[in-house]
Amino acid sequence: MELSNEDRAVIGHVVVDPEAWVAHALTIPNGELAVWAKVLKYRPDYLAQKDLPDYKTRAEKDAEM
Repeated sequence: MELSNEDRAVIGHVVVDPEAWVAHALTIPNGELAVWAKVLKYRPDYLAQKDLPDYKTRAEKDAEM
């Protein structure tokens, strides 16, 4: 499965390790659909926030806790 950098960034907006999440999703039936569903669901939120000066990925937010 080929993901663009933006697709990975969208997933990284909501999960700590996008690569691991995608790898796991692809091990289940219809996993590719789950990946695209997550990208489509969170892309608008990611696009609205990514250019804000205080934007942080999910991993960055969790690291601050």
